Amino acid sequence: MASILIDGDFMLVEHLSLPDDFAGAVRLFPLPEVVLFPRMILPLHIFEPRYCAMLDEALETDGLITMATLQKHPEDPEHIAQEVCIGRIIGHEPTDHGTHNIILAGVERARIQAESQHEKVFRCADVDLVPELESEDILRQQALSERLIEGFVGGSKGIQKIRNLVQANAIGLAAVTDLVAYYSQLNTSQKLVLLGERDPFLRARYLFDYTDQTTRPFPPPFSMN
Repeated sequence: MASILIDGDFMLVEHLSLPDDFAGAVRLFPLPEVVLFPRMILPLHIFEPRYCAMLDEALETDGLITMATLQKHPEDPEHIAQEVCIGRIIGHEPTDHGTHNIILAGVERARIQAESQHEKVFRCADVDLVPELESEDILRQQALSERLIEGFVGGSKGIQKIRNLVQANAIGLAAVTDLVAYYSQLNTSQKLVLLGERDPFLRARYLFDYTDQTTRPFPPPFSMN
């Protein structure tokens, strides 16, 4: 079970890893207006038969479901963004009605290369991972993290909650940018830009360009498929 870090309304998980034999094949769970980020937590209510089948396969194998974002398209109502986040199931509760409540934790950024042709009832794809760029400039990371927290959390109480979470768990800039992006009320297009960017310093710069934003409350309601 992944360790969940909590401070008031804000939650994230410690870094999770993909299976050693992960080869890039993923199950897709497309939802409109939903963008998951690494280390963030997404509650989901699953009831459609095709997604229940997807969940069954995930629970029986690697525990992975990849969140994809449905986008408006004039010719394709099922069009999805290429930027996705591979998630791991860290909580599962079946209901008496044959549906499921799950908790999905973001693991890795990825980009869809092609959707797979198969006989399954749910969508699958082959993806390339988008690994984080690492930096040893700790002082710059700390300074940018503090600026992000100050600028994007409404009210001193909210600022202190995130600051406590970051400092108590030695969370670096990569996780802070994802935390801010996930909890801030950015639009879907902005979040997809941030999801597709592997450089935390560039993500921070993009976030500074998005002004007059406030955080959304946690926990969010279960997303419906």
